[in-house]
Amino acid sequence: MKRLFIFEPECSDPLGHSLNSLRQYSIFFKKKLNVYCITNASLKKKFFFKEGKILNIISFKEGCFKIKDFFNFTKNLFFFIYKIFSFVVFVIYNKSLFKFISACTKLCFVPRYIPDLYRLKKYKKINNKDSIFIPSGRPHILQSILFLYFLDKKNFPTIHFRIVHPVKYRKNRDNFFKYLDIFENFKLINKKIFFYAENNKYKETLERFHKFDTSIFNGISITKSEKSNKNIIISFLGESKNYKGFYKIPKLIKILQKKYLKKLKFIIQISKRNKEIHSTSLELRKIALLNKNVKIIEGSLDNLEFEKYLSITDIMPLLHPLNRAKTFGSGFIYTCMGAEIIMIIPKGASDWKKVIPYKSYLEADSIDNYVKKIDFIINNLNKYKRLVQITKKAYLNEIKNSKLIKRILKNEN
Repeated sequence: MKRLFIFEPECSDPLGHSLNSLRQYSIFFKKKLNVYCITNASLKKKFFFKEGKILNIISFKEGCFKIKDFFNFTKNLFFFIYKIFSFVVFVIYNKSLFKFISACTKLCFVPRYIPDLYRLKKYKKINNKDSIFIPSGRPHILQSILFLYFLDKKNFPTIHFRIVHPVKYRKNRDNFFKYLDIFENFKLINKKIFFYAENNKYKETLERFHKFDTSIFNGISITKSEKSNKNIIISFLGESKNYKGFYKIPKLIKILQKKYLKKLKFIIQISKRNKEIHSTSLELRKIALLNKNVKIIEGSLDNLEFEKYLSITDIMPLLHPLNRAKTFGSGFIYTCMGAEIIMIIPKGASDWKKVIPYKSYLEADSIDNYVKKIDFIINNLNKYKRLVQITKKAYLNEIKNSKLIKRILKNEN
């Protein structure tokens, strides 16, 4: 059975979508492929899942050299130097120093995941029959994949690279297109490395600078729906970030509470305690103390808990500011589609609308407008429940027929 390595180096806890997505991908592929999930070393074993083999081996931590605290900076610097020293000893011991130096000199840079990728290749004996899928592709990850190619061209695996950041904004810093040129010069694009985009904007950016086929892939998220007939549940799950509209939640709940005191239930996740959301979190806790129909979830959720809350959710307002929605996608779009959840998205987020089959969502541009749309859904609930069921079927069909899935499963045995 062939192997699939899913590379999520920044997945260090259950916040966001990456860990749940890893489990979903593992469930989807495990019958036909041996699935390995590569995560950050900070991911604790209590968050592991049985559906895939987790290799929490990436020891690089984003932002570890920011001088916020001199002691931590000094500690991180010491461990970094120790890590580099031990890695050089490891390379010399394995008689691979020449290959390693040759790969680095061709690149003229040092990718941040070099020691971890080198060890992964050595221990798992990655070869040209394997596939590596990068669901959250960022420019610096492309650097690391290029390092793998120069390290061992003969055994270079097939790469599936999904872009989730607007590469044109990072062009100067990360030289993304420079590395694309290298892959193109070796005639590897659409032969050994395939590119996918989260939305049309990223697809058009890639195709404008490099004229090669880029298909859209929205991820996999399939949750069994277990909605209640007694109450309508409105949920706010995921990372508690103000740039995702977290600060808007108290006002929205207060207005809805007055209008639908007993009919609605609210589930709110406060994923982390920090200064940015402190006042909003306090306000939400006060609301929850006074109202039994408001449930606060403190901290992280494991995969099964996350899916449990998704399965019972009827409506999910996505409160992102429009400028954020126009630039970035939201993993919750396909999470909601796969769980039969009615979405209310920012008005004007055209790329978001394009990836949702059928009109199973509404748009809003203010808190009052979100209230009106929720009111409209409540009064037409059966219609929207049917629409999200149709949307889920269309979404599952899209997954089945996507180029990425077909390519990964091609000649899997």
